[in-house]
Amino acid sequence: MKQMIHLWRAEQVKIRRTPSVWLHLFIPIAISFLFLWYYGFSQVNFETKWTAFIQLLAISFPFMISVVVSIAVDQERQNGFVSLLAGIPNKNTIIAVKILRLFCWGTFSLACSILIFVTGLKLQNQSSNDVMYFLISTSIIMLTVLLLYFVHWFVDLRFSRNYSIALGLVESLIAAVFMTGLGEGF
Repeated sequence: MKQMIHLWRAEQVKIRRTPSVWLHLFIPIAISFLFLWYYGFSQVNFETKWTAFIQLLAISFPFMISVVVSIAVDQERQNGFVSLLAGIPNKNTIIAVKILRLFCWGTFSLACSILIFVTGLKLQNQSSNDVMYFLISTSIIMLTVLLLYFVHWFVDLRFSRNYSIALGLVESLIAAVFMTGLGEGF
């Protein structure tokens, strides 16, 4: 456990000047503000607004994850995989800390995005007071994207950044197609 805390601190120092933190924060928060701006003059009910917002977050997260994981793996490549090759006998611990850090940033950005969106809707006097509705939606998104961090880490290490980003784009497109109701009503 002590080793994981030290690795976590080392990861925080390593990402200080990388764009991965800014991507995790900028994309979901920008989506929140764009939706709030549009919903300021839209005459749509609350459930439709919430559904569209959550769907767009769910569509954008796979692509964002592919880009952020590619940045993290490229950082390791530039360092010659020193942290994976030196010092620590259990390499799985290092990879687990790196993926857990990315997952925590993803969870934080999703929580910030939803908090901004809900607060904005409350200021527009359009929101529901059902907190469980928001928590369940957030939990479902984060549980479904947890596996994506591992998949993109493996694809980026095994193949290259291009394959990982292309896979993220395909995952986002598949998520968008599945939300259209394709295949229902045979």
